[in-house]
Amino acid sequence: PASDFLFLADTTGSMGPSIDDVKTNAQAIINAIEGAGAADGRYAVANYRDTTAGLAACDYLDELDTNFTNAAGAITAINTWSVGSTGGVDDGCDLPESQLYALHQAATSSLGLSWRAAAEKFVIWFGDAPGHDD
Repeated sequence: PASDFLFLADTTGSMGPSIDDVKTNAQAIINAIEGAGAADGRYAVANYRDTTAGLAACDYLDELDTNFTNAAGAITAINTWSVGSTGGVDDGCDLPESQLYALHQAATSSLGLSWRAAAEKFVIWFGDAPGHDD
């Protein structure tokens, strides 16, 4: 069946080794997805950092790196991920991060994603911290 996959990652400073692992293994992850029968798969890539409530400004809440594309385009976008370190606490500003906000943005297409109506939808999520309640 048609399937849309969103790779979503926390790109705050603590994620450095994990982001490197994702970059190294992105093709293997996509091969496993396609090997499981996702013949009509498309891939989007996005990342998030943190809110700025009462704290030093972080770079951004969330960012779309590429809308739905083929595997090669997704891997190219994943390889642009880098961890931040300018907004305090490794650009996380504090321990909770904005993944719940990013997930909401992705689910409501506010992030700019063009999910196919009839496609199965999946989020492949990489993170290491709890989310803000808001």
